[in-house]
Amino acid sequence: MTDGVLIREALKDKLFSKFSALIVDEVHERSLQTDLLIGILQQFMQQQQQQQQQQQQQQKQQQQQQEQQQQQEQTQERHQQQQVQQQQQQQQQRRRGELKLVLMSATANTQQLLQLFPAAAVVHIPGAAFPLKIYYTPQPQEDFIEAAMLTVLQIHLGSGEGDILVFLPGQEEIEIAETLIKQKMQQLETFMLQQQRRQQQRQQQQQQRQLQQQQPQQQQQQQLQQQQQQQQVEIRVGDQVYIHRTIPKLLLCCIFAALPYEQQQQALQPTPPQYKRKVGLKELNLI
Repeated sequence: MTDGVLIREALKDKLFSKFSALIVDEVHERSLQTDLLIGILQQFMQQQQQQQQQQQQQQKQQQQQQEQQQQQEQTQERHQQQQVQQQQQQQQQRRRGELKLVLMSATANTQQLLQLFPAAAVVHIPGAAFPLKIYYTPQPQEDFIEAAMLTVLQIHLGSGEGDILVFLPGQEEIEIAETLIKQKMQQLETFMLQQQRRQQQRQQQQQQRQLQQQQPQQQQQQQLQQQQQQQQVEIRVGDQVYIHRTIPKLLLCCIFAALPYEQQQQALQPTPPQYKRKVGLKELNLI
């Protein structure tokens, strides 16, 4: 989940009772939400340590009281109630003790983080390098959202399988890009249907003219050739031209802090079989 979603969870449940571990990635970015989240987690860890100390003191006091009460006469019912209370407190302590906090970053200042979390351990993990190709636009783009939309469609129509991830500045740009891509896909589908209908009309007219002049075998061969060529339409996207019989479907998934958690999880699910690929539109500060 995003840092914004986790902050909202913290406002609802200050004890983070739903979680056994919390991982905060890219803590070096020092965004407003990240700093706020680290502050909330620091307070929680301090409170957790204080609660553990208080629970230990309470256990000692309870043991002393039990020793005194055992010397006195007491009913069996009271003794059982005390045992149940002790078990509940021990279970609560175990559950709170299981909560782990992991802060991750490639360039973070560990000394500053240790000042906030002095009991934390520092673990260094070497990274893995992957092959990467960088492509630049021939000319500067006046509208980067429209340029991103055209690039997505060019990749979608001109390449094989594989999902696409697009980074945009914020929620507003993501919603604009989503609308533009949907509109362009509808325009391409409408254009393809219109062109296919025109092709069918032309082929029917040509068949009627040539049927009277050709032999049956020649007629069959020509019909097969026309069926193979039928429905192939040239589509222009930007400065690129593609030939398709149908427009392959793509699934758009938006990812930003204000989006409900269930909708964010759609981007992590496998691409459904009826779609060629998935396109994720992600907020830039959530890398």
